[in-house]
Amino acid sequence: MTLFSMRAALALLLAASLASCGGGGSKETYPVGGTVSGLVYGPLVLTTGSQNVNVNPAGLETNGTPKLVTYTFPQTLSYGDPYLITKTAEAPHQSCTVLQTAADSAGHMVTINVGVSCTVNSNLVGGTVTGLTTEGLQLINGSTTPIPVTLTVAGVAASQAAGTLPFTFGPVLYNATYGISILTQPTGQTCTVTNGNGVMGDAAITNVAVNCVNNP
Repeated sequence: MTLFSMRAALALLLAASLASCGGGGSKETYPVGGTVSGLVYGPLVLTTGSQNVNVNPAGLETNGTPKLVTYTFPQTLSYGDPYLITKTAEAPHQSCTVLQTAADSAGHMVTINVGVSCTVNSNLVGGTVTGLTTEGLQLINGSTTPIPVTLTVAGVAASQAAGTLPFTFGPVLYNATYGISILTQPTGQTCTVTNGNGVMGDAAITNVAVNCVNNP
């Protein structure tokens, strides 16, 4: 083999090696995209450079989990172009995290695939109990674990002096129903619930009212 032939063969080998690891040179372009998991509400607006893309949910799987959504920005990048995907607008009623934590440049990998993970927001539901003078009251939210409302809860001395006792149930997902009811009445009293049922919105529920009166 001549020296010229050997040089040509080495050049072809180097070009093939660069293409296989994503370093194809300035003439190659790279689509920028990825997948979004957990998306229930939309749109989620993603940005890289001057480009935006709206990502909308794709429905639910047969098991009720959100389908994986694929997104792609409209313009491709050239080799060496920087990119950093961020959120321009959060998905409604959700919190999403872009899994790219630092800027990168096109060509490091054959494909640019940046994941995004979303969860539905949740808020607390609670309110106050008035008129309670004895022990034994237990409240429940749907089928969750009941909570006792007692006269000896730490840190509520000021509320007791005002005749009210606060209570709070754990987080309820956005758009999920809640129903506060009385599981056990206090000794010698009867309590009733007002504003106990509803659908969780984007803010905590604080207006559930439980009023207790002495039995005749």
